Amino acid sequence: MRGLADLARSLVEILRDALPPWVVLVVAGLVVALVLPFYWKGQRRSLARRRIAALTGVPRAEAGRLEAEAFSLVGTDPDGLVGVAEEALRHGREALARQAIARLAGTGRRPDHVARLERLLEGPPPRLPEEEALGVARLLDAGLVEAARRRLDRARARWPELPEWKSLAGRLAEATRDQADPSQDRPGAREPDREPAPPPRPDDPPGRA
Repeated sequence: MRGLADLARSLVEILRDALPPWVVLVVAGLVVALVLPFYWKGQRRSLARRRIAALTGVPRAEAGRLEAEAFSLVGTDPDGLVGVAEEALRHGREALARQAIARLAGTGRRPDHVARLERLLEGPPPRLPEEEALGVARLLDAGLVEAARRRLDRARARWPELPEWKSLAGRLAEATRDQADPSQDRPGAREPDREPAPPPRPDDPPGRA
């Protein structure tokens, strides 16, 4: 933006010596009218990035408000959505990054950025099926169900014939059920220990009041 302002200033100074004052004013007005939209668009992109950076440590309700403000600031501006997605990835907010990428893809513009951001989000492509199977199992062990689902889907699309996918899909389905209803009983789950019941009290001896 500073470069555009310097260019406009230089142009006005050149025209001031060669044209009547009223012509210089008209030209200056046109230059401002052309530059101002770019300036405000840049400001809104910057403000949207700041909203995403401010999400760290805020309550859920406040985070939702900041996210809505960020998307409102950029609207359908593709470069603004790229900035929101990059800032979300920088702060580890994958769900927000996915939302920004989806909105960017919906504009039909910047397909190269859509592909780049999806690679950043999903990580490097799978190389060996055994590595992917081990990676999915580790994600499930850590309780990262959605990350495990995405990695398993990518691996199955690449190597659909691998038999390990069936057992991992079963674990994934079980983990999904557990997330939906943590209180449900699992087969073979050990019941919690209970304290033994106190022994029965003997009857009072006859004749006692």
